[in-house]
Amino acid sequence: MARLQVEQLSISFGGLKAVDNVSFTIEDGAIHGLIGPNGAGKTAIFNCISGVYQPDRGRVLFDDHDLTPLQPHEVAQRGVARTFQNIELFQNMTAFENVMVGRHVHMKSSLFAGAFALPGVRNEERQSRKRVLEILDFLKLSDVQHHLASSLSFGHQKMLELGRALALEPKLLLLDEPASGMNTQETTALRLLIDDIRTRLGVTVFLVEHDMGLVMKLCDRISVINFGVKIAEGTPQAIQNNPDVIEAYLGEGTSVADD
Repeated sequence: MARLQVEQLSISFGGLKAVDNVSFTIEDGAIHGLIGPNGAGKTAIFNCISGVYQPDRGRVLFDDHDLTPLQPHEVAQRGVARTFQNIELFQNMTAFENVMVGRHVHMKSSLFAGAFALPGVRNEERQSRKRVLEILDFLKLSDVQHHLASSLSFGHQKMLELGRALALEPKLLLLDEPASGMNTQETTALRLLIDDIRTRLGVTVFLVEHDMGLVMKLCDRISVINFGVKIAEGTPQAIQNNPDVIEAYLGEGTSVADD
C-alpha cells in the first residue's frame, strides 16, 4: 500500500526551477532514500511535502489525502513529522520539555479546561508525559531529560530533535540529513535506530542523506535527483551501479561506494 505519493512536483525560485516534474511513491513500512548532489532540490521536496513550500505544480498524497494545500501544522496533524538539516531545538528548555512540545497535536483540551485543570486535562497531560518518557527511554536520553538542550552534546541534540518528531506519533517520518556531523560509530548506531523506528514503532521513513554507506545499507529503495530532475530510482544495488547516478555524483568511470 502506498503511504506517500509525490506526483509531478515542480517548484521554482526567482526563475530557477529547483524541482522539475518529480514523481515517486513510498510504500507503507518502507525506508526510502532521496539522494543527489548539493543543490539538487532534495530539501525543497521535503519542504513541499511538509507544507513549508507550496509547489507551483503537482501534488503530494498521504494515505490518498492531498497534503498540497495544507499548512505545516495541518500536515503534522495528518501524521507527518520531520527533522531538519540544522538542529531546531528550544535551547533554553530541557530535553523533556522539548519532546513534550511535540505532543501539542495530541492535546485536545480547551484553554478553559486547561485554566481550571479539569480532570480531562490532567489525564491528557499525564498520558503525554508518560509517552515522552517512553520516547526518551527509546532514544537513550532518560539520563539527560532534565538537562537544558543547550548543554547537550551534538549527538544528544540530534537524538532530541528526533524524539520531538516521534512525539507526534507519526505515520511518516521525514529525516533531513540525520547523519550530518556524526562519526562512523554514531552513524552505525543511527542506522540501527532508524530500522528500529520502522520495525518497532511501525513508522514509514523517508530520508535525505549524503552518507552513501548509510543510505545503501538502510534503504529499501532510493530515488535520485540532479538539478531538480529525477534521474533514477530503484534498489540500493541498482542505484549503486547506475551510470547516470555515478556520473551525477562523481564523474564518469567511478562508482558509488557502499562502505
